[in-house]
Amino acid sequence: MKTNRQILTYTLAGIMIFGVVCAGAEEKSFDLVTGYHWLSPKKDMDWKDASGIEMQLRFWQSEHLGFGVVAAYDTWKARTEITEEEGVDSYFYTSVFGDASVTSLGASLLYRSESSASVKLLLDIGLRYALVDSSVYGEAAYDGPGGPNYFNEKIDIDDTVLFVVGAGVEFEVTKDIALILGLGYQIDLKKPEETFAGESLGETGLDAVKYGLSLTCKF
Repeated sequence: MKTNRQILTYTLAGIMIFGVVCAGAEEKSFDLVTGYHWLSPKKDMDWKDASGIEMQLRFWQSEHLGFGVVAAYDTWKARTEITEEEGVDSYFYTSVFGDASVTSLGASLLYRSESSASVKLLLDIGLRYALVDSSVYGEAAYDGPGGPNYFNEKIDIDDTVLFVVGAGVEFEVTKDIALILGLGYQIDLKKPEETFAGESLGETGLDAVKYGLSLTCKF
């Protein structure tokens, strides 16, 4: 599994490549946006934090309106939880740790302010289908009447659907390249179920505030 440092390295390398490609592009029919984002889940959720890369093709149908095709890859770190209970003749221990890879594919409706301005406001609203590859593990140990038992298994997490809304400010760097600072929010519409050792642990969610830094290449 890629670490956040590796993801950031790949993102920076991709940004440099897109900058070179932009220099040779002549016709400007669409925008290619690539960047890194940070996700801040709710404090009462199962996740500590998350971050990842995102790529978007933006096709503008008029000066102000367009649509985007989006792909993203994020790593979500589980909030470590440890519980211990000790009785007169028994002992019970559980822990949760690890992370999950989330690959999101979807589309957005887009709005921008005046296209020729050097600083533009961008609005984004859309849906993402999120494929969850869990590397979150649960550990449970019991010792007492009936003999000791021990489990250490992966917690399976269902795929889900995300509703996203965001805003950004685009700053023109050159004729072909612009920098975008973004802020958004994603809502988990499906609330995926977690399963451990064949037993349901209930629902989780990928609701989070998103902060982004991206570069746009105009074609």
